[in-house]
Amino acid sequence: MLLQIGKKMNLYHNTWLKILMIGMMVSMVVHVSGFVPMLRCEERDVKALETSIHESINTHQKSQQKLDEWEKERLKLQAKFDMLTKENEMLTAKVETLRAQEASQKILNEQLVRRDKESRRIAEEIGPYIQDIQGRIDALVASDLPFLENERKERLDRLNTVMGDMDVSVAEKFRKVMETLFVEAEYGNTIEVYQDKIMFGEEELLGNIFRLGRISLFFLSLDKKTAAYFNMGEKKWTVLNDRYVPAIHAAIEIGGKRRPTELLCLPVGRLAVQ
Repeated sequence: MLLQIGKKMNLYHNTWLKILMIGMMVSMVVHVSGFVPMLRCEERDVKALETSIHESINTHQKSQQKLDEWEKERLKLQAKFDMLTKENEMLTAKVETLRAQEASQKILNEQLVRRDKESRRIAEEIGPYIQDIQGRIDALVASDLPFLENERKERLDRLNTVMGDMDVSVAEKFRKVMETLFVEAEYGNTIEVYQDKIMFGEEELLGNIFRLGRISLFFLSLDKKTAAYFNMGEKKWTVLNDRYVPAIHAAIEIGGKRRPTELLCLPVGRLAVQ
């Protein structure tokens, strides 16, 4: 396009040179001959020359106008080119960022796949272990002192429901088993006093029960006349001699935080060997 414009400009320049040369030749002829009327005879040539000059001027003006339009279009295209260049740079940087993120996500996915395989392996190995612990807890509660029977039974029932649910994850089952185990283990480190009814043969008696860890259970009637302990060997309550009533009453007061801690002599018996 610029080559065509250059050619046109050379053409216009040559035209102006021709017109200028013709004018100079006419002036020289007039000056040399001094015969002005001769020019009048050639008015048609002059008019033709003037017409040619006007046409050349118009052509030059149109060419200049066209050049101005082309310059505006060039500036417009240059601005668009600059904008597209910047946009290309931004997109290139974004592509590089996305590639880096893709590589990072790929590494993360590989790690997650490995963790998933490891979790499945652990789940397969820990399943039998959880079931074994559950069985031991059931056996422990069944052979243990009969304290908080309803509360402990409800806890075991909830655990059995969770263990039998196929939709519950192994992690949740493990958490529930450990939670139950810790609660049962905590009973061995605490004392507790609560009211309940016990059976003496066929007679039901209401009183306060003092739990000494997992070692022994002691009973004292509300009238403080009857004391008893749970005989693990015979799996039943056995009446104690009246001389133990003050000590059991003191233990109940301590367990209820109505009396400061002190040393007591209680008939805990002997440890049972299983």
